[in-house]
Amino acid sequence: MWLEYEDDNGYGMCSPDIVLDLEDRILVLECKLTQTETARLQIFQLYAPVLSRCWNKPIVGVGVFRNLISKAENPVLNIEHLCKAPLEELDTYYTLHWTI
Repeated sequence: MWLEYEDDNGYGMCSPDIVLDLEDRILVLECKLTQTETARLQIFQLYAPVLSRCWNKPIVGVGVFRNLISKAENPVLNIEHLCKAPLEELDTYYTLHWTI
């Protein structure tokens, strides 16, 4: 999905890896081979502002990594909990270690 936006820098486009439009929240997943802060920055500095204007729902970000290089922040084993948990119980960012 490509999203168009305009900000102080002018016209732009972005394409989150995975967006799940749930009843009361948006889950946005950014997938990377190796754990990096870039995933968090993309989610919260680019995708979250655009998605929240499109859907007007809270955004829950998930960095999905094949290789972890440091302790995972708010690790989850799968996204099912993030889809079903009451919003007040959720943080804004989670890490999912993608294993084979």
